Amino acid sequence: MKTIILAMCSLCLSASVWAAGVDRSQPPKVGEPKTYRPLEPTRFTLSNGLEVLFFEKHGVPLMHLSAMIHTGSADEKKGDEGLATLVAETLDEGAGGRTSLELADEIDYLGADLRVELDEHAILVSLHSTVANFDPASNLFRDLLMRPDFPKKELKRIQTELYNEMLSTYDDPSNVANLFFGKMVYGDAHPYGRWTTRLAVERDNTSVSDLKRFHKAHFVAANTTLVAAGAMKPDTFKGKLEALLGKMPKGKASKSDMPKAKQNGKRRVHLVNKPGAAQSCLRIGYLGIEPDHKDYFPVLVMNTILGGSFSSRMNQNIREEHGYAYGARTRFITRQGRGPFIATSNVQTDVTDKALKEMFSELREISETVSEEEVMRARNYLSLGFPSQFQSVAGIVSYHVNLLHSGQPLSRTAEYAASVQKVTLADVVRVAKEHVKPQKMSVTIVGDRAAIEKGVTSLKLGPMTHYELEEALGPKSR
Repeated sequence: MKTIILAMCSLCLSASVWAAGVDRSQPPKVGEPKTYRPLEPTRFTLSNGLEVLFFEKHGVPLMHLSAMIHTGSADEKKGDEGLATLVAETLDEGAGGRTSLELADEIDYLGADLRVELDEHAILVSLHSTVANFDPASNLFRDLLMRPDFPKKELKRIQTELYNEMLSTYDDPSNVANLFFGKMVYGDAHPYGRWTTRLAVERDNTSVSDLKRFHKAHFVAANTTLVAAGAMKPDTFKGKLEALLGKMPKGKASKSDMPKAKQNGKRRVHLVNKPGAAQSCLRIGYLGIEPDHKDYFPVLVMNTILGGSFSSRMNQNIREEHGYAYGARTRFITRQGRGPFIATSNVQTDVTDKALKEMFSELREISETVSEEEVMRARNYLSLGFPSQFQSVAGIVSYHVNLLHSGQPLSRTAEYAASVQKVTLADVVRVAKEHVKPQKMSVTIVGDRAAIEKGVTSLKLGPMTHYELEEALGPKSR
């Protein structure tokens, strides 16, 4: 007992001495980011031409793979608008002679996860499984890719669900703002300005044969890239994949003819009326940069300071200093072609004009006053947070799928940390002046017009156009 008491006293004394030498008046300094070396993929091609990127990662006996069909909602040809959405929604409703319930039961029994997702330039079929159950789970994965049944009764149900989803959007001001902002930046004729759910709903005459035609044309080896990671040797995985997908038809790669979007000439305000809304949903922005732009990393650092993190200027102003909203952020969204720059916040109705004033103040000041300390903190924030994306096999696959989807070079992974650390104060100031021009940005506001119009008009942001909900999004009927 005496020994324990003496030991505790010794620890307390040591802690007191240690604490006495610590300066608690300042936060601890952030250390220099350690060099992170990401996993290198093993790249190979199956006998039918299907390209594969595999990241060998042991430690936890898991496998994750995503097949990217390089035809998404923005790649649809004239006459096929909305078809990619319907294919993606019905793909897992029956495959290989199994019903959707039978598929779900088998996946649950194996402790796996099988899902289908639609994006602008891809339909993704993904599998997460233990190594022990990979073979039976991957058979279900193959059937979704190569042998979907597209049951007629499920197609009708999906169309009804999409119609109900479309109707619910009119009641969500934030979704209205996001959709209408895209329309204002790109134009409703551009694939990035279209509402894909509405396009799918409007296809009343879509048949099972239409889905099968789309599947036959696009679900082919030449139009597919498979990204995988997990605890398996590359040669073993290649052999399993060859047996699994080697008979997928070769086919041809689908071409994506994305039209070039035109930049806004000058600032305009678009006010969508949502009577009685407790909040105003604000979206400010315009066309940003291409995915392979030379300023990608300086823009990344600059945006982190402006609105890309919790401690960014925009969030500290709108949330912490003024309490106008739960949060505010800015993003340069990476897309094929030019993605948008967007500043977003959902603010209390009675401070709509005040919040807009502060947001534009931050957009102006980012090119006028930036400090070395802010640049250093932004660099470290990005560099130190980067490796966390690769902790899991799912994270590894997701990151590289996003690179491929947005047209970014795969080399970006290896060069990321070093490129971020090379960004200087001068770089940040330069790209802020070149790529953040508030006077040209489109302003979308979804809120109660009667309550906010007078205050917004007083800011003199530019010509204002008013819309009712169905003017902004189109009629609710099919």
